[in-house]
Amino acid sequence: MPMSEMSTQSRACHLCEAICGVEIKTRGDQIVSIKGDKMDPFSRGHICPKAIAIQDIHNDPDRLRQPLQRVGRNGSSQWEPISWEVAFKRIGEQLNQIQWQYGRDAVAFFAGNPNVHNFGSMTHLAPLLRLFKTRNLYSATSLDQLPVKRETHARLIQVQEERTAASMRFFAENTDKFREQQDLIASYPVYAEQVRELLLNTPLPATDCALEIGPGEGEFLAVLAPRFDKVIALDNASSMLEKASRYAGGCNLTNIEFICGETTLARELGLSADCVVINMVLHHISSPADVFQDISCILKPGGALLVTDLCHHDQNWTREACGDIWLGFEPEDFSNWAATSGLHEGQSVYFALRNGFQIQLRQFFKPKKQ
Repeated sequence: MPMSEMSTQSRACHLCEAICGVEIKTRGDQIVSIKGDKMDPFSRGHICPKAIAIQDIHNDPDRLRQPLQRVGRNGSSQWEPISWEVAFKRIGEQLNQIQWQYGRDAVAFFAGNPNVHNFGSMTHLAPLLRLFKTRNLYSATSLDQLPVKRETHARLIQVQEERTAASMRFFAENTDKFREQQDLIASYPVYAEQVRELLLNTPLPATDCALEIGPGEGEFLAVLAPRFDKVIALDNASSMLEKASRYAGGCNLTNIEFICGETTLARELGLSADCVVINMVLHHISSPADVFQDISCILKPGGALLVTDLCHHDQNWTREACGDIWLGFEPEDFSNWAATSGLHEGQSVYFALRNGFQIQLRQFFKPKKQ
């Protein structure tokens, strides 16, 4: 079968307001390459990684090409394809039902960025908004530029506090079942060797102090204690901290200090560490982004943060059975929180478990002072 001829099209990337010019080479319906269009009068051949990634998205065999409808219970990850006509009909019916039952403002409308580059949005967005008749209209500007109302900010703080309290209550009530619950997803032995290897291969400016956030039953303290002069174990659940302390005592680990509290306390105490480790903890924390900020302040220049946690999943049963607040994380979540906190990304390791969950091991560094 003869191979399709290569063709070249000049287009504009639609992913942001810059609308950079791109030169796209295709063979049939496959994108062969994307690069900046040097003839574009504005971008002059310059593009960002997002434009290059369009090729990966287009050629990805798992890319959605038609609507899917969930079948089975929530979290079952079972889907079946449906037509666009059926999809729009069901969406319309459900929106009507929601507004009829709870009022017009029960539906919120979010316009992504940048809609101005989409002809369909330009012609149909305004009439669609008039049909909804809702006051809750949002856009990318709502998220990125407008200040949060005082009452909204207060509510966010309240939600975080409620989540934190629920997590602490769960571990206080289930300390004796900790290992059993961990076995449902990923117990320590599943990732222990990979984390140990990552630690041993992490370059550090010094080994004066290490901080482990949420040490669990204390197993990884036995890895940290021989390498660092001092190890601090931080946990907001006193019952779990006592369990880790008993484990450390049984292993004759004498250079460990146990502190009951959260990362905000560690920051207030002025703690500093050459290495911070947080294993399978962030999905139990109400605001992981804030934890990254605290860790950045705690780390010494050149210090490292090692994170082990679940990749994003849809197993809702883990919320009740394991006290999870988050259903894992996308790799970009950690990358973005680290970058916002002034940390640079290092190595990344990903591996799948037999039960279907995936684990990510991430390494981040605080820049050295110039």
